[in-house]
Amino acid sequence: MYERCLSGNKYCTPYSLVGIDNRQDNKGIPVRYNEFLAQYDYGAPAWFVFCHEDWQVLEDIGKVLQGKDKDTLYGTIGVKYEKKGEKGYIHSKGRILQCDKDGSREIRVGIKAHKRGDLADTADCQCVIVHSDLIKKTGLRFDEHLSFDFYVEEFCIQAQEKYGIPLKIIPLKSRHYSYGNIQQRFYDAVNYVQEKYQGIKRSYASTVNQIIIGPDFGKEVKEYRGFWENFWFQKKYTNSGKLLIKICKIPVWWRKNERL
Repeated sequence: MYERCLSGNKYCTPYSLVGIDNRQDNKGIPVRYNEFLAQYDYGAPAWFVFCHEDWQVLEDIGKVLQGKDKDTLYGTIGVKYEKKGEKGYIHSKGRILQCDKDGSREIRVGIKAHKRGDLADTADCQCVIVHSDLIKKTGLRFDEHLSFDFYVEEFCIQAQEKYGIPLKIIPLKSRHYSYGNIQQRFYDAVNYVQEKYQGIKRSYASTVNQIIIGPDFGKEVKEYRGFWENFWFQKKYTNSGKLLIKICKIPVWWRKNERL
């Protein structure tokens, strides 16, 4: 998968790849990412693209990042939370292709971001982008208490709460060879992050399972979508705990998925 998405990808050829084989030591991803940040020579400014081995960029990422604000985090898909009265809504930001590991059941997920980027609360773990100058200036790091879940979401919240660093979702063509796999470990990570930020004044949304971190944690929220967006594509969690995907209002796929 790493070869298909990254080392053998023509769009990655012009850039330096730092592959991490974690099969033997099985360290948490934040530990691995922080190890890279600790050893990097910050005399050589660069964009860092932290991504999964099953995330495949489909265009020249250097051109997309050209001229972007170095004091901002970037992602390919994310969400933003909005409170209207007693109701909470999650707005999808960004668009990707999503499929199984073998490339089957591919669908287009999300809404294309504005060329200048859309402000968001958090980005999905599949990819987060940060400039070395921002890391050097702030000392921003991934939370090593987390292992394989919710570490990018926490990174985005930490950046905004501690340093006032915004996150923008940008229109970068990419494919994610995964529909995700929710385990108890994910919920443990969510509870840890919620406890860590229990005193914050605003709420942050997550792309996975419509999770909210902040004052509105635990409240029921809805995904905000216009009429035509709802018609062409719907992804929702049913009361029985199923993740259901509809195309043109017709159910095409579901999976049992325990809710928090």
